Amino acid sequence: MSQSGYKGAFSSQLKADEGSDSSLGKQFSKAINANAKGLEPEDPDELERGALALLHALHEAYSEEAFQSELEQIRKATAGDELKYLTTLAPVAGKIQAPVFIRFGLPPGQRGVVVMKLGIRLVSTWQPEAKELAGDLRELLGLKREEEDITSLTKQAESGLRELEQKIARAPLDVRGPLAEALLLPYKATPTEIALEIPKMEARAQQLAEHHMQRGRSEIIGEGKLVGSEMEGASDHELTKKLQELFSRYLQKILARVVTPLDSFTR
Repeated sequence: MSQSGYKGAFSSQLKADEGSDSSLGKQFSKAINANAKGLEPEDPDELERGALALLHALHEAYSEEAFQSELEQIRKATAGDELKYLTTLAPVAGKIQAPVFIRFGLPPGQRGVVVMKLGIRLVSTWQPEAKELAGDLRELLGLKREEEDITSLTKQAESGLRELEQKIARAPLDVRGPLAEALLLPYKATPTEIALEIPKMEARAQQLAEHHMQRGRSEIIGEGKLVGSEMEGASDHELTKKLQELFSRYLQKILARVVTPLDSFTR
């Protein structure tokens, strides 16, 4: 993996350029729209400079020891389950991406990720360094250097969604209703609506954990509460992770009850 050029002189250049970085989000959007119409970007040199600055800033953020340590914990917890790793990674990566996205004028959350990917992919068509750096970032996130073909992934996702939707549809309302509510949907949400929220279950578990942390430690630690007294000495980070694991298992159990045929429990 190419590691040259991330520090040193380029870091100084990044600081000097910070004032103009905030326009990159708009530049990306304009260039993406132009490309869709078969047109060239207005200022490819400026677009390239901004794209490389963004990639270097993300590399610095992803290289932080605390972030890499958290990714290692996720890898161990997901034990080779790629889908679970990705759904757990998303909110964690989102937190460290947020200040970088603000600096470069990218939209928050998943929309910003999409704009960034499309913009970097466009710049990579004439600037090989951008493609190389993007691969480095994927490796820092524990992903393959090259993203899988989007057409193939879309077909797999659509097939998986239809199968999941069919399984949910077979469950009676009193079984799938609690799952819908746990995912912040109406009790009578359709099987399609529920299926679309399943990939976000880990993010929902994290949301529940953070919500309960706001209640205060005395409300969640102790006999008959969410976690036992052995967690009294745990840090807030450790306690939040413990709660997230509990809520993740809870959601997984509800999902299993919904998609598992009733007759399998009576055999």
